[in-house]
Amino acid sequence: MPRLQLTNEEIFDSLTDDDCFAELPRKLEQAFGGGSALLHWAHADGGGEILQSSNLSQDLLARYAQEFSPHDPWLKATDCGRFNNHALSLEELVPVSEYARTFFYNEFIRPMGGDMFRCLGIRVDNRWGTGIVAIHRGRNQRSFDPEAIKSLDRFAPSLRRMLAVRGRLAATDRRMESVEAMLDRVGQAALLVRADGSLVHANALGEALLRRGDILVQRQGVVAGVSSRSTMRLRQAVDAACASADVGASALLVERPVGRPLAVSVVPLRMDHGGRYALLIIDPGSTVEGAVPKLQSLYGLTPAEAEIGLRIADGVRPQWIADERGVSVETVRSQIKALSAKLGCTRQSEIVALIKALPATNLVRREPSGGSF
Repeated sequence: MPRLQLTNEEIFDSLTDDDCFAELPRKLEQAFGGGSALLHWAHADGGGEILQSSNLSQDLLARYAQEFSPHDPWLKATDCGRFNNHALSLEELVPVSEYARTFFYNEFIRPMGGDMFRCLGIRVDNRWGTGIVAIHRGRNQRSFDPEAIKSLDRFAPSLRRMLAVRGRLAATDRRMESVEAMLDRVGQAALLVRADGSLVHANALGEALLRRGDILVQRQGVVAGVSSRSTMRLRQAVDAACASADVGASALLVERPVGRPLAVSVVPLRMDHGGRYALLIIDPGSTVEGAVPKLQSLYGLTPAEAEIGLRIADGVRPQWIADERGVSVETVRSQIKALSAKLGCTRQSEIVALIKALPATNLVRREPSGGSF
């Protein structure tokens, strides 16, 4: 038996350190005298991640996850739950003579030139998914003996906890992505703040609103209005939402330098851990960044025409629009005329009514973030 080069500390370092996690298959291979090692996590709601110590391409690993994992005889043999959370040599469940005749071996392992014939592994099942730790040896190598099984079994609790925590973190990330996608599609800017006004999270439209800085701004991490009066009223509403009393949602008008005030809904949120937050939901009319591509797509407008149409719908006068854009008021009026023709409107009030009647769904896209589980 090779001298173990793996420690429980290295396993626990993999909880949140992706680089350590990526190195873990190689360390398992070296520690247990394998030809390769693999970590496979499958999310309960689909998808997952595979890490391996050999030189298998990502395409082959993806094919395994998508096409061949349902035919993996080792996975099928351990699917009953009786073998979870402890190490075993899978030759005990799938004899090599039987394994050599399987579809999995003959259609996947052999064609790719792999020599994964014997397996020492641990399976972890929990509410967030299924994790597999597998160390392989070739057909001409010796079987994993009881000492190897016993040695890996000593690491089973650490491996199980590590995979369980990473699975839970991955599930939380996926749930957050789903919530963000939902908030981004309802066409409203959403900001989650603490009792002191500090920002916890913003959806894509909320981030765009804060960048614009004409309704709400972020100063040293705290959400505030653009005027002292708006800041004071916003702070009072957030204080009330986060108070210990069971209060309902409220609303206030937030002033801005140009155009009509906009309505902000303040929704109290109570968390299971006792935290109290306020969810700020801002009128869709403030989310110019999301509505511009929608107007362009529906009516064939230029970006300038779409932005001007939205500012008109917000009650901004042509002179103010010209000042914002650094152009003459004659240029803005010319663009309004072209906008009216494309929308089939004859009055500015008709432009306002048409834009306000648009469905709230927006077209904003958040840049993809790297990494998953």
